[in-house]
Amino acid sequence: MGPAAYILNASDLCSAHQSNLILKYADDTGLIVPDTHLHTIPLELQHISDWANRHNLKLNQSKSKEMILSLHNGPVSTVTCLTRVESLTVLGVTFNSKL
Repeated sequence: MGPAAYILNASDLCSAHQSNLILKYADDTGLIVPDTHLHTIPLELQHISDWANRHNLKLNQSKSKEMILSLHNGPVSTVTCLTRVESLTVLGVTFNSKL
């Protein structure tokens, strides 16, 4: 599916919890969850997966990554089974976990 078709198809994809944000660009989807709502991440991932199944798509978990953005050095517990990374490149811009 090309980027334009994905954008049209994904127009009804929204977050399950109102404090979370789903960003869509071309054929990529990003989920932003504030630290006060980390407990909603499994629900959000299931919501996205269910949405994909309804639209004959599949969430590619091997390409799905988790990055914690924080200025604090304290430990962050694992909430998902996603691979945690220290940096991500989005639209040619690399973000690290300390911004």
